[in-house]
Amino acid sequence: MTEDHQTDAPARKRLTLSPADAVCFALSLVLMAGLAIAANSIVNGRLPLDDVFNQADAERVFGNLTGASDSYYRLKVHPLYGWVCILFQHGLIGALHLSRASALALTTSGATLAGVGLMYAVMRRFEIAPYRALGFTALYAASGASVAWCCVPDTHVFGGVSVLLTVLIVRPPGGAEPSSLRRAFGFVASFSMVVTNAALWILEQVEFERLAIDRLAALVSHHWALARQRLPALLIGIALLFVLWGLQWPLLHKRLGIPFNFLEEHNYVQVSARSPLFALNTLGYVMPGPVSGPIGLVAIVLTAATLRALPRRYWFLPLFALFGVALHMVYGSESAFLFSANYAPASVVALALAAERVALRWGWVAAAVVAPCLAVLNLHDLQQAFAELAATGRLIKL
Repeated sequence: MTEDHQTDAPARKRLTLSPADAVCFALSLVLMAGLAIAANSIVNGRLPLDDVFNQADAERVFGNLTGASDSYYRLKVHPLYGWVCILFQHGLIGALHLSRASALALTTSGATLAGVGLMYAVMRRFEIAPYRALGFTALYAASGASVAWCCVPDTHVFGGVSVLLTVLIVRPPGGAEPSSLRRAFGFVASFSMVVTNAALWILEQVEFERLAIDRLAALVSHHWALARQRLPALLIGIALLFVLWGLQWPLLHKRLGIPFNFLEEHNYVQVSARSPLFALNTLGYVMPGPVSGPIGLVAIVLTAATLRALPRRYWFLPLFALFGVALHMVYGSESAFLFSANYAPASVVALALAAERVALRWGWVAAAVVAPCLAVLNLHDLQQAFAELAATGRLIKL
């Protein structure tokens, strides 16, 4: 038996919600709503031209979300993005008779608000106390990944939501082993919006506690048997993914091209020859700026340090966040912040879980103190970025 099993396998009680949960959950949403209102007041119904705001292809995404264009090009690389397009095109624009500017605000801010709510739910799923979960949820809400992308349309804020949904699905209440069906739904959630997020599902399948086995052959044999055991869940997940993808055809009234044509990605992501050090901002605690490098490095180091503190069954969270950093060290380093919404949630949850073990009394307090500082810094940087874009004529008034 490994050390993790000796110290971290107490009998678990089924989680129950309390009045404190209702208060802390509501405070989380109010906090993010306030930040979204502040961010949208800075944006003021304007849209950055493609690739000028941290590499975001905002014009094309906005056209997909509001029905201003039928170029659903992201369906080639983000399989279920069409459902998001359909929801907001026919719901917000058609049924609710909203303007495009209002639809933009509700689309992006609503997705970020959902992400904050899911962040709190994930922390409670891991049995973190309500007020401590609130402290780390505030940290996530105030991050650059939330503040910047709650008001500028891009696919990756939905990717962050899919990451948190995946964690909720593959980690049943009470620490029970997920069923094959849950694993299948977890695969669909992880693969739905940003295909590299499937790494989260893959890492969750690995039993890292088995790394203590002396013989490599035994380790490989165990995971080979595990892979065969979980193959039905993977096949069900792939089938569900193709069914949901196919149902988009009649709803979008056009052919969608070759399904899952991931090679198309190179046409839309601008890969820069700049230093891989730009990838330090992948976790997105602050927007790109003078302090983003040092703060990004601190975030990476702290996330990596959680591997020392966490039980190995939770390693999939920090490893997924660090996977994002490594990915952008070799691919699209300049656009790393664009993808920050995918990796920030896993980093924050890993920090919260580590604080439960090594800094129970002050970890959440530190998060709650840092959060307003990050909020002020990120709102300031957002305002500065949009002022510069306005001065150079690279904003469109909706």
